[in-house]
Amino acid sequence: MSSCRSGNVLLIFVAIFVYLAATAETQAMGIEAATRAVSIRDVMISRFESLPATATLDEAAQALLRTTQHEFPIVDDGGRLRGVLTRSGLVAGLQQRGGQAPVIEAMVANIPVVRDYEKLIKALEPLKRGAAPAVGVVDAKGRLVGYVIIENIGELILLRSAVAS
Repeated sequence: MSSCRSGNVLLIFVAIFVYLAATAETQAMGIEAATRAVSIRDVMISRFESLPATATLDEAAQALLRTTQHEFPIVDDGGRLRGVLTRSGLVAGLQQRGGQAPVIEAMVANIPVVRDYEKLIKALEPLKRGAAPAVGVVDAKGRLVGYVIIENIGELILLRSAVAS
């Protein structure tokens, strides 16, 4: 009798696992479909404060306190993306290097960029992999005009599901 019960319990766990896996796969397909249909321009963060590559970590800390941003694009004099300083990178940089250290010493470099006319799907893969904290959005001259973080995609899905309900 106990082996029959443990077999039933095992089958229930397998069924729950299969259901959860199928639900996750369906959600992933929905996210991918949504990102194929949406222009990156419609989802990107376009009102943001960037920091020059010459800024210090103290200046970045002041920007963190006066804005709601958790990440700051670091740009050169031509407005081209050099990297992104995250909140955790800022804190670690302050602890390890001090406030007078340049932001470029604490930023994440090699941030992927996409053109401003592309679909959101182009930004999805590096964000899903966690390869970068953000994807930069650039214009035809390579200047930063916005950026996308994984939260943008989550908000898009949340809003679409609210409208569909």
